[in-house]
Amino acid sequence: ANPRDGDGAEDGRSRMPKAQKGQSLALSPVAFGEDDVNEEDSSYPSPGDRMHGDRFRPEPQRESVEYAKNTEMLWETMAEQQRELHDEEVRIVCAKLRLAVALRDMYRQPVDSDEWQEPQTVDGSMEPSDGSPNYDPFTPPTIPPGKRYIFEMRQGVTFVWKAPGSDTTQAAPVASAGSHPRAAPSSPAPPPPLSVDECAFDPPPSYAKYTRDLARLMRICADPAVNSFSWRRLNRLESRFQLHVMEHEQAETTEQRKVPHRDFYNIRKVDTHIHLAAAMNQKHLLRFIKKKCRTEPHTIVSRLPAKDGTGVVELTLAQALEEMGTSVHNLNLDALGMHADTSTFCRFDKFNLKYNPLGDASLRNIFLKTDNELDGRYFAELTKELFDDLHESKYQNTEYRISIYGRTADEWDKLAAWIVDNRLYSPNNRWVIQIPRLYGMYASKRMLSTFGDFLANIFLPLFQATDDPDSHPTLHLMLQQTVAIDSVDDESKAETPLPSAGAPTPEPDDWTTGNPHYSYYSYYIYANLYTLNQMRRSKGLSTFDFRPHAGEAGELNHLHSAFLTAHGINHGINLRKLPSLNYLYYLCQVGLAFSPLSNNALFLRLSKNPFYEFFSRGLNITLSTDDPLMFHHTKEPLMEEYCVAKQVWRLSSVDLAEIARNSVLQSSFEPCVKAAWLGRDYRLPGVLGNDITRTNLPNLRLQLRHALLTEERLLLVTCVVVPCAISTLPPDALNPIRVTTADITAAHEEFGSPDSPTGSHSPFTRRQPAHTGSPLP
Repeated sequence: ANPRDGDGAEDGRSRMPKAQKGQSLALSPVAFGEDDVNEEDSSYPSPGDRMHGDRFRPEPQRESVEYAKNTEMLWETMAEQQRELHDEEVRIVCAKLRLAVALRDMYRQPVDSDEWQEPQTVDGSMEPSDGSPNYDPFTPPTIPPGKRYIFEMRQGVTFVWKAPGSDTTQAAPVASAGSHPRAAPSSPAPPPPLSVDECAFDPPPSYAKYTRDLARLMRICADPAVNSFSWRRLNRLESRFQLHVMEHEQAETTEQRKVPHRDFYNIRKVDTHIHLAAAMNQKHLLRFIKKKCRTEPHTIVSRLPAKDGTGVVELTLAQALEEMGTSVHNLNLDALGMHADTSTFCRFDKFNLKYNPLGDASLRNIFLKTDNELDGRYFAELTKELFDDLHESKYQNTEYRISIYGRTADEWDKLAAWIVDNRLYSPNNRWVIQIPRLYGMYASKRMLSTFGDFLANIFLPLFQATDDPDSHPTLHLMLQQTVAIDSVDDESKAETPLPSAGAPTPEPDDWTTGNPHYSYYSYYIYANLYTLNQMRRSKGLSTFDFRPHAGEAGELNHLHSAFLTAHGINHGINLRKLPSLNYLYYLCQVGLAFSPLSNNALFLRLSKNPFYEFFSRGLNITLSTDDPLMFHHTKEPLMEEYCVAKQVWRLSSVDLAEIARNSVLQSSFEPCVKAAWLGRDYRLPGVLGNDITRTNLPNLRLQLRHALLTEERLLLVTCVVVPCAISTLPPDALNPIRVTTADITAAHEEFGSPDSPTGSHSPFTRRQPAHTGSPLP
């Protein structure tokens, strides 16, 4: 039919574009204008005209002009509506992310320094040229006189009060009513119960509040809009990094080459995640075992009950090998059988058996334990050899992890005696205490009555040594070198239900059977450190970071719990499964210590490891070895880890320098040591905090990282998305903007939570955050 004929031709308005599936086109006078909907307009046929199509022939030129005008106005209206919807969604998502950052800020340890705090004083004593700490590891530190405290553990959390007449009163811990005695045997009679409101230090958030905040954080991270927004922002960060590398790779390399003396081999690197019992390689351990079998074959290494039950049988080292059916001559790496293989993939139980040389736990007890018939002498000698290797390499440093199990209250004293009596110290090492999450096993064997006993055995000796060093003199010395607390175990094991308001859990003194959830352990370790660190800081003593294993396997809520309570984490590969939490870890720059070779053998193949993806996005990530005895082959396992990563992900020398710098920042070495390794202003943001003569890291790279982090944080404050096309680096690199997590928390407090907005305030009219320098373009 002729389209201009009325019989069988559609009217002019029918040629407007039709709505797609799931989309509506709202036609209104606002969209078309008043004249466009006037039926008397000759541009549109009346019902009578439609019956006489031959007589109605509108002018073709006018009809096409009106059609184009109406279509353009319609699409402009729809685009404006989409922009308004997008802006509203961004505002809501930013409000939720601000709440998440504010929750982490709320759980920050009171003794934690601000993110970009300038060092108070940096002089010769604060910044020693060799990077050694300002204390003698085997000389008791001086404590200001007159500061004594009373402390008591109530339902798993220790509270501290000032002791009356603390200059003369002999303060002692108080036993909890209705629980096992937790005071020293010579303690005086406990005073009347004290109120929590009278505590000498700020108490930690309650466990009930913690479970509510954890549930709020998990709801935020599960929100589809938050995940979509976070995924786009992370992809944007990754793309901008790749663009920066393409445009500035040569400039960064040139900047590096101008630095005298420094290269990858002589910049400071810290292995922030390594277990002492597996810190040597297989060849080192085998050589040590053979040496002892040749030089000390008649040394008594164990005493076992006689088979007839009438006494004790003493075994020498040579006899121990004979009982295993082998000899020194037959020992080799294959017989030792301690390297991870295909049988350990996704089988953490089989991996733990690899700690046993020759598959026999007795050799592990002889050579790799601190509390045995030899009082850990062999293990101490092995550790000294590791320290000699660190001294030889000079630029590699470690944070060796040693275990406190919480089975008895004297474990701390035994471990401290092992360290002090054997004079185990290296300026290249600090100790990290790892707490295995094994209460369920201890309870099943009737070694402990309640989880409260477990916590008391771990933390009360620390409070006692802090309040009265004479009560634990060797522990007091060891704690000078101790910088962090770790929480370890197989994360892939099935757990009890996640604690929540709807599924309450027993109090620690009432928990008798089964193993608590990961988040339960995390809270009570965090809560006791919260008070202990304040108490130690008041006496001028060192404090401890909480840096647990998290996100290696198992449930994602481990990462949520660590986000609230931890200073940094080990592993974290499961962050790849949740963009929202990945983005939050980036915004807060939570440290991630990745061990790709360990993951490759246990849970995630190297080709799927998200290390380079996270590094490109700008997360605070570094490399560590975990267990060189199982995963590495060379004398320098950390260098082996860096070399493998360089080849797999084609890392440049600039990338390696950035990863090494991150390792120092993540570590818990003293600030004066970090200042010697990175520069006196290492706490300042961007270029201001970089001393390229020490880090070998070009200023261009740090300028990019700081600019991108500032833009993302500023987005949460202002809710204004800046397109990449007009987003540039800060014009003044030496006077940069600073947007900290405190600014984000302040924005959350001003605008309210996303569930209950404050109404009149708008993020678009928020004041500019406090900063120095020019605003972002």
